[in-house]
Amino acid sequence: MSLGIYPPFVEKGVGYSVFKYTLSDKVYHIAKSLARLDMDTWKKVKVDGAEVAPVRVVSANLPKPAQLGATVDGYSCVGTEVRGTKDGKKVEYFVYTMDSHRDTYEKYGYSLTVVQTGVPPALAA
Repeated sequence: MSLGIYPPFVEKGVGYSVFKYTLSDKVYHIAKSLARLDMDTWKKVKVDGAEVAPVRVVSANLPKPAQLGATVDGYSCVGTEVRGTKDGKKVEYFVYTMDSHRDTYEKYGYSLTVVQTGVPPALAA
């Protein structure tokens, strides 16, 4: 759960929260390589007289998710699993959305990442 939305749920008894994200082997190895080179740190370094955080350099050179729509293939599943008690009874919910990157781009003109992260909050608002 995002730290930005976690505090309101503390009073409701949220005792444990975890965020998991699956990466392809290729992306995982790229991330590990960047970490080995200390390119994942916010600690600023001096480069040609300017101070910059290495992670900012990496971030500035990554494509924006909206630009990837036509190039990404495969499927994505984003879900939330909630377990707990309500009115003294154990409850468990799993709410998810799953779709094809290509189909979503052809239908909406946006990447599935953009649709899956933007549409649910917009509908909830």
